[in-house]
Order: sequence, then C-alpha cells, then structure tokens
Amino acid sequence: MRATTLSILMAVLSFVCSYSLLGVSIEAKAKLGREYAPKGPVIKCGPKAEGDILSVSQAMAQLKPGSTLILTPGRYTTAIPITVDKVLITGDDSGKKCDVNITVSGRDCVLRGLWIGNLIANRDIIVVDSLFDRFISGRTIVKNESLDQYIYNTGILSVISYLKDTKIFMKQCVVMGLLSSSPIGYDGNLRITIANSVVASKKTVVDITESHLTGKGKGKLTLDNCDVYGAFGLGKLGHHSEKVAFTFKELKRLATVSIKGETIIKKPSFVIDALDPDKKYYYIKPRMFIPAGDSPKKDRGIDVDTHPILSKYLSPLPQPPAKPVHTQPPVKPKPPTRPPEKPKTPVKPKVPPKSTEKNDSGLGGIPDAPEE
Repeated sequence: MRATTLSILMAVLSFVCSYSLLGVSIEAKAKLGREYAPKGPVIKCGPKAEGDILSVSQAMAQLKPGSTLILTPGRYTTAIPITVDKVLITGDDSGKKCDVNITVSGRDCVLRGLWIGNLIANRDIIVVDSLFDRFISGRTIVKNESLDQYIYNTGILSVISYLKDTKIFMKQCVVMGLLSSSPIGYDGNLRITIANSVVASKKTVVDITESHLTGKGKGKLTLDNCDVYGAFGLGKLGHHSEKVAFTFKELKRLATVSIKGETIIKKPSFVIDALDPDKKYYYIKPRMFIPAGDSPKKDRGIDVDTHPILSKYLSPLPQPPAKPVHTQPPVKPKPPTRPPEKPKTPVKPKVPPKSTEKNDSGLGGIPDAPEE
C-alpha cells in the first residue's frame, strides 16, 4: 500500500514539476529576460570601431560581469565570445541583422532582441524576442555539468545539442527547418520541451541518432499544443537510415516522445512558402516566421505585434505624399437658349375708307378743289 501511494505521489510530483518548468517557469524566465537591466558598464560593439562603437576585440577587453553589450548591425569579421557571467546581449533597436556568431560561456546571460547568425550556448541562458540560424547547446562544456536553457518568442532554423544532460524549454517559437539536416537533433539525455509553437521542416522534423536506442539515454521530446509538419516525415533514425516516422505513433516507436494539448500534423502556410523542398534558403528572412492567414492555429508561434524585430521589419514604410489628382474644372451650365422668335408678319398700311360722296372729276377719287 505504501509503495503504491509513494509511486502515485512521485507521479503527481513529476507532473507538477514538468508543468512548472513548462508553464510557470518559462513565463517567469521570459519576463526576467525582458526586464533584465544589469548595473554594469554599457558597451557598444560593431563590425568596426567608430565613434563610441568598439570593435569586437576592444569590447571583449572591457566586458565585465553584469555588463550590457549592445550590438550594432552589419557583417562582423570575427565571432563574439562571451566568457563573463550575467551579461545582457541585445541589439540597438534598429531591427536589422547583426551578421555574427556568438558563443556564450558565461553563466546566467540573457540574449534579447537580436537578429544574428549562430548562437552557441555553453551555460544556462535565457533567449527572448530574437531570430537566428542555429541554436547550438553545449558544444564545449565542463564535464558532468547540466544546462537549463529557455527560449521564448524566437525564430530558429535548427536546435542542436552536444551535451548529454541538457534541458531546453521553448515556448511561442517557430523552428523552421530549411537547412540540409532536421531542425531538431535528438540524442543522449537531451530533454526538449516545445509548447505553443510551430515546428516545421522541408526535410524531417526530428533527427534521432542510433545511440539513443541503446536504452542508456534519458532523452525526451515533448510537443505541447504545437503545429508539426515535415515534408518527408516527422522523424528519421540516423542520417542514412530508412526508418522514417510519418505519424506520432511511429515517432514514439523511434524515440521517447510525448504529445500533449492540441498538437496537430498539418503544413502551416507562411508569407513566404519556405517549406517547399525544391526551394533553398540559406539566410533568415523575418517573413519566414510569419504564419499566413490560412495556417492552422495561426495564433501559435511568434507574436508579430510584440516581437521587436518582426514588428520593426513589418512596420509600413513611410509613403510619399499622394500626388494631387488633376481634375477638369466643372463646366458651367450654359444658360437656357430662348426659342427663336417667329418672324413678324408685315403690317399692311391702313387704307382710308372710301368716300361715299360722288366724284365726277374723273381723277381717280381725288377730291375736287373747294370752290372759291
């Protein structure tokens, strides 16, 4: 009896903890990331040093724990290594791309409002309101160290983990697999939870390595209230294996996968049809992460209205003033014409009445001269 009760309590505790990590905790982490304002020095960094903007080497020399690193847009020639703790890495509010790769090895850093290339996160990190190519977790890490990494309201082309004990929590995101590999690499003890998001690929969604089937790994993929689509299937075992899953049931046979909420399999429509297998995209375009009106559950994924990059990218450009339309002046109506007057008939002169007196003069009616 006690054993049964204990097992029930452990199951309930496990559920509560998982809900807390997915629901309450990630929302709290997102809030923390958006409000984080360290009190250390503020450093501006750009592709080249000019004015108050430092080069990468100059900025890294001045970076201290608790600094704010503001990146200006442009193409950087070197990667940015963050080795100190509690650094806020953010953009300059222009909404433009910083074409640079960032490696974060400092603890408890926050990346906010950035459009970059690849992000390599070797420690715990919070990422909010950003766009980037790859999120690479734990490429170089201290042995036996575990990670808790949070990603919120962000667009990514792929999520890759090299660490055996990593927990990645994602919410309100779009994972758009446009590269040659699947957008999610799944191996070892990786535990990744994706909620209220769109996960789609022009290949397969999940790439599962052979080592996951040895029984030693504790990895788990949880999809909660997501739209999921793969042009060539949901999951694939290894890069060259013929074992492919096209349904959630088949995916569960390949690896430990949990399906929750209203998770559906349906091709989402985007403003740019980035899921066409014949099209090749190598660089992020913000519109790739915007579901079109006919997408299933189009309220999932990135919040376009509040996202600092998409909202700026999609803001209407100032329009030139409209040219005045030249219209013909109104034609004044002509006064009504009078009908032509009828010609007057000539008036015949009045003929005096003939005299009734006799006229014997024989002069045609001329009266005789009066007598004297």
